[in-house]
Amino acid sequence: MMAADLPLWLRPALLATVWWLGACSAQADPMWQALGLIDARDPTQAVALAPLARPSAAGQWHYLPLTPAGIEAGPQCCVRVGTRPRPSDWMRHEAPLEGRAAKFTSAQPASGLVGLLLPPGTTVTPLPPSSLRLQWPGAAGAVRVHYCTSQEGLHVTLTTDKRPPQRRAYYVSLGMDVEPSCPPP
Repeated sequence: MMAADLPLWLRPALLATVWWLGACSAQADPMWQALGLIDARDPTQAVALAPLARPSAAGQWHYLPLTPAGIEAGPQCCVRVGTRPRPSDWMRHEAPLEGRAAKFTSAQPASGLVGLLLPPGTTVTPLPPSSLRLQWPGAAGAVRVHYCTSQEGLHVTLTTDKRPPQRRAYYVSLGMDVEPSCPPP
């Protein structure tokens, strides 16, 4: 039976049901809502990528610099993500992403950083090479983070451990030459 064969009074209900099912499947996975990205190369002008992120109950995030020393030190406290949009250097699928102003509420880092925003209590497990496994309280699964550098940028790939896995890839230009660590394409 085709939609055109349905009685006229039933067609709007069918369309509303199809729209509702599509909207439900397109909603953000809760795994992505517990994770954010931060560009604080200038800590006084930090920008958070947060359609991914919604604040923890306290409204603050911990941050984890994506450097060997930052990962060894573990997540640091704290960053508050504002509501005011700010231009961002982060890109996804070669399209720039809008960020939000972010402010360090504890001691501001001595040097700039690019990294992850995590809810308090997140367990970070380093995985060689240049990968992490993130697990946070109340989450049914985990996210694997792979990061590497190209000639002048940082690539971050987030993959859920769900079946089928969901994957998101991001890039931020660092504005300077760095030693590439990404495998050749």
